Amino acid sequence: MGYSTEKGGGRRRGKGSKGGKAEGGKGKAWDAAQNSGAIKYTLEDLTRLRPQRVVEAFPHLSVAADWPESRPPRSGSAFYLPLIWSALLPSESGDGDPTSDLAVQQLNSLGDEKHFSSRRRAGLLDVWQAQVFWRQIFSGWDDWVNRLRAAMMRFQGPEGSGIEGLVKSHVQRVSVKAGALVYGDLEILGALPHISNAQKSPDQDAILELDFSLRMEIEASVATLFLASTSTPSGEDQGS
Repeated sequence: MGYSTEKGGGRRRGKGSKGGKAEGGKGKAWDAAQNSGAIKYTLEDLTRLRPQRVVEAFPHLSVAADWPESRPPRSGSAFYLPLIWSALLPSESGDGDPTSDLAVQQLNSLGDEKHFSSRRRAGLLDVWQAQVFWRQIFSGWDDWVNRLRAAMMRFQGPEGSGIEGLVKSHVQRVSVKAGALVYGDLEILGALPHISNAQKSPDQDAILELDFSLRMEIEASVATLFLASTSTPSGEDQGS
């Protein structure tokens, strides 16, 4: 099974908005897995070790072999958004007051009530807590976060440089609906502002393409993730 490598959050793109106006008129590109209610995790589930399957295109990478979904979503945002926010925000081991960080301020304010559809907004502590989940899904997760953050720090734009300049340039608008911090479960750790990838404001693309080789690794890993769910029995392939 292949995975669409179309850039950014989805095939249907429309007008992005600060309040969360849906792409494609009624938000049909919104990842259905996010609000299906089919996936419910416990905090224990987030930390369990998972069997792994090697990514053929990048043999140094592996993904969870027991992935419960059999059909890849039309939108890559279910994976891109948690990665982008993880890289944007200060790490758990960082120094200083995170409340003064511009990315943290955007996490706490970007998108209105309609955008979140009564779902709880994820906070910085939730993002930190979610890292253990994503490490079990993608072996390259920590490396991706570090590489993307390093690329963000090299950013140069009309609104400034580094992560603060990137936030001012590309973390100002939302589209569709807020996305789950933990794939498919909007409840366990809350929802993230859905950084726009509308045609007139392709901010997700702009951020991901700061490191194009990283993006290729992510897309190959996602493709393998869904391939594993249909061709590898849970726990059979131990990977690396």
